[in-house]
Amino acid sequence: MRLKGQIELPTSAVSRGEGLFCSPSRQENRGRETLRRIGVSLFIYFLPSLALAQKPAALPPAQVAQEVRDYRLDNEDRIVRELAEFLSIPNVASDTTNIQKNAARLVEMLEARGIETHLLPIGGRDFLRAL
Repeated sequence: MRLKGQIELPTSAVSRGEGLFCSPSRQENRGRETLRRIGVSLFIYFLPSLALAQKPAALPPAQVAQEVRDYRLDNEDRIVRELAEFLSIPNVASDTTNIQKNAARLVEMLEARGIETHLLPIGGRDFLRAL
């Protein structure tokens, strides 16, 4: 079928309402349907990441305090022994050898707790950076 000044389309396309001969409302409906499909697809795609981004519910302060207290009581001997060993290393700024021992021990203690550390030698001295 061909109208004056129009591009010829197969008769089957015209009968289905496709191409240039669609009514504006039908084209709008197609556009909305396409947008809806895209929106649903994006929602389904990003849904797992939204679930992973949820923060776990915060514990009540009293429960946190009790858990810390219980941990301290269960590990008190080890905590005091570790602190005593650490404090037994002289910590005098002019004593470079013991300052390096002190820094190395601190690195061990922090890394044992899962904290990333770096010893940065700057101007002949080691600086500890913990992340």
